Amino acid sequence: MSESQTHSDAFISYRRLNVEFVKDFVDALKANDKEVWIDWEDIPPGSESFTEDIQRGIEGSDAFIAILSPEYLESTYTVDLELGYAIELKKKIIPVVYKKFEDHPIPDGIGHINWIYFTPHAGQENTLEDGMVRVFEALDVDFSYVRDHTRLLQRAREWDSGNRHDSYLMNGEEIITAESWLAQSANKEPAANQLHHEFIQASRRHETQITRRNMGIAVFVTLLSIVLAGFALFQRQQAIEQRSIAEEQRAIAVEERDRAEEQQRLSDSRRLSVLSLVALNLGEVDTALLLGLEALQSADTVEAVGSLVSAFESSPYLETYLYDHYEALTAVAYHPTKNLAVTTAEDGSLVLWNMDSRRAVLNYASTDSEIWDITFHPDGEYFVVAVADGSLRLYNTDTEDPAHIIDNAHQGIITSANFNADGSLLATTSYDYNAIIWQADTLMDDAPEFRALLADDNETTHYDWLMDTTWNPEGTQVAVITWDNILQIWDSESGELVFEPLQLSIGSDNFSISATWSPDGRFILLGDVLGTIRFFDASSGQLIDFQLSRHIDHVREVVYHPSGEYFASVSHDGSIILWASGNGQPITDGPIIVHSGQVNAVAFSADGAQMVTVGDDGRVVLFDMTQPDLLAEFVLAHESEIYQVMYTDDAILSVGLDGNVYSTDTESYESTVLFTPTIGRITAADLSVDRTLLALATDAGDVQVWDMTTNEPIGDSFTAHSASIFGVAFRPDSTQLATSGDDSIVRLWDIADLRENTFSNAVEFRGHEDGVFDVVWHPTALIIASASRDTTIRLWDVESGETVNTLYGHDDDVQTVLFNPSGDELVSGGRDSYILLWDVETALSGAEVEANLLGNHDDWVLSLAFHPTENMLVTGSRDRSIALWDMETLQVIGGLLTHHESWVWSVAVSPDGLHVASGGRDHHLVVWDINLNHWKTLACEIANRSFDEDEWFQFRPEQDYRETCVNRVVS
Repeated sequence: MSESQTHSDAFISYRRLNVEFVKDFVDALKANDKEVWIDWEDIPPGSESFTEDIQRGIEGSDAFIAILSPEYLESTYTVDLELGYAIELKKKIIPVVYKKFEDHPIPDGIGHINWIYFTPHAGQENTLEDGMVRVFEALDVDFSYVRDHTRLLQRAREWDSGNRHDSYLMNGEEIITAESWLAQSANKEPAANQLHHEFIQASRRHETQITRRNMGIAVFVTLLSIVLAGFALFQRQQAIEQRSIAEEQRAIAVEERDRAEEQQRLSDSRRLSVLSLVALNLGEVDTALLLGLEALQSADTVEAVGSLVSAFESSPYLETYLYDHYEALTAVAYHPTKNLAVTTAEDGSLVLWNMDSRRAVLNYASTDSEIWDITFHPDGEYFVVAVADGSLRLYNTDTEDPAHIIDNAHQGIITSANFNADGSLLATTSYDYNAIIWQADTLMDDAPEFRALLADDNETTHYDWLMDTTWNPEGTQVAVITWDNILQIWDSESGELVFEPLQLSIGSDNFSISATWSPDGRFILLGDVLGTIRFFDASSGQLIDFQLSRHIDHVREVVYHPSGEYFASVSHDGSIILWASGNGQPITDGPIIVHSGQVNAVAFSADGAQMVTVGDDGRVVLFDMTQPDLLAEFVLAHESEIYQVMYTDDAILSVGLDGNVYSTDTESYESTVLFTPTIGRITAADLSVDRTLLALATDAGDVQVWDMTTNEPIGDSFTAHSASIFGVAFRPDSTQLATSGDDSIVRLWDIADLRENTFSNAVEFRGHEDGVFDVVWHPTALIIASASRDTTIRLWDVESGETVNTLYGHDDDVQTVLFNPSGDELVSGGRDSYILLWDVETALSGAEVEANLLGNHDDWVLSLAFHPTENMLVTGSRDRSIALWDMETLQVIGGLLTHHESWVWSVAVSPDGLHVASGGRDHHLVVWDINLNHWKTLACEIANRSFDEDEWFQFRPEQDYRETCVNRVVS
């Protein structure tokens, strides 16, 4: 096997001292048909390049499995050369714990990965069999993506080792496929590495050069044809012939030029889309949105649209960026009663913002020294700025010069300033080892009153820098944290310690730098330099054995939302995390990354409707805390699961287990209960194409049809199946109703009979071997399709009652099935997470049909809906997500839409094609914006700028400068 062809499912990294376990581990992998690279098999005897063989094995593997043990971590070869090389290549890494190693440091690059234990852990025995199940799950995650990662890496390394010669580059569809893969890699593990990017970009540049060369040849041919035509004037007969030739060549040249220009537009669009995803990964959401808009300007590609979706979905609550500073920003504070905020920068500048107009309304006189903290007095009359030169400066909100300056308030950098609840006291801390409480009503005096927090012997109790202060809700106690890991709580009236100073025993390399008291007074939250948030019990004076550790760098600030329901933490790792107060769980799917550098401060408006963050990138980022998702809006909560959502002309119907049929106005989103049937727990529903009839079915097998013009039933309810009904579907002309259930039967009912309460004339279709989850009508032919737990799909001839074809392709239950609007394709979704496409013409011929794989979710596919005019499919899944699919390119459009908290049972597209409604197991009815024109407007509103000329030259050098977003707020 040649070096370039070497491939394995997994590379095993281990110490020889653990070989007995490794042999059992490898045998278990092979028993499940996994290709394993292990040195005792794959390095030839007498090899003179052992390390190079190891590196080739890692390069050619889809995953790197590290068998962790004390012996492993003591080896610089396994940790630095093998594990380090896999991390450098951004390989999928699966840490396997064979022996515990509490006394050994965790290697860099694997601490964030979910480890697999083969030793007792967290109350689990973790036998070999238990552990191998989790190993196979980890290996099989997005297998095709990982294989592409490996394949492209090997191609890239051949190119790199071949002096980057053009002959090693990709061309044509290979480049498009690789660019699509690169766009996916922004949200996947392992991520693309630098060599991936360089190889794919080099291939695209080479392809573009060839295209432009061909275009030049075409233009040359055009000029040549003109010359020949002129020469032909000397001979009439030849002139006619030459003119014909010239015209033909001209047409070819124009066609070639147009084709080249179109290819260039597509190439530019995809290139800009990839750059958009790169910017998004760096936290530059504004740049990512502008690149996405420019990608759309070049060509309306799936990648371009997807780059906007990815930016929207990765940035919950984001409202807009504000720009006025040109330095790193250090602090932010909201006015306690007005919608005003002040931001400060390390150059000493201060800006007052009106958050209603999103404009800077006042630039204060600079302090000429870095500002560390800022706090408003609770009555809003003024705010205090803590300055690195040791001074406190007091400002009003209507004049640019300080109202008062307290020089030498401290003899060093002032690190924090905080008022207590009633505004009577101000606490400050400093690098001068002092914590001071000031009488707030004397701050404007020439000699303000203050008291240093000292021990009984009048000596400071602090032996290192003081980093932060926080008051209890009553304003009677103040907590101080120091760089030497000490927490002190002082009584503000007596000036005495409430508890003995607590040494925060969290390691000599870790220090708490931020603190906040919870609104209920129970806890003090401490953020440290290793990215951890710890909890101190304010009543017992003890640290709690509980911590939050999603950040990977300094937790710069922790601030509670005014409601107390959650709190925000910001970090030098560039992330913002919102945590639920009750259980300490993040309330978004992942950290919010909207800054390109460290985030230094966060503040909430008094009403809690807005949040502002500032960071080293100079950006002021505003969030709307009433709108978690940029593309989605909660409009209704049922009392139980929502099984079906359907659009009428001006409303959304939603039904579920609670038995209510709701109508939600599509303009106001106001909801009313149309009626509450008494037939039982509703498990399936369908609205007729003409929207005049609604069929409801229950888990007891009963059905009732309602007249939507009168909101009354057209007849009695009746028992349609002997078990739970999973599917109901009206014939397109509304004359028949199909039902399917857990009894494995599909039945057809005439609507005219149901009006007369005649229930004995149903037509039965038998053939499935297990429950039938869904049934659907062909849009024009008398054909129905049914999806079953027996893993098959059946096509039935309605007139003959016979099976036309049985379709095999899913590996598990088929949950849902749907014809496209033209009826030439059938789409199915299953418990195996796959979405399959079937050619209907071939299927109706009775021939064996092989399905095409459209894609997959991470869990069961539960619902399908087609766009009424665009060639787009919407899917809903048990993985809580919704996906938009372009049916021409068979690609998902951007990232998954993830606003539901549980399974997505049903999706429906509005008649105008601008919205998707979804209902879920979380009881929520959600409406999603899929209006591309609105997306463009929203992108400009958020970015709130256009590229400057330097950025334009960097991203779009082939075009003259113009503004991407013309109508925007200018601060």
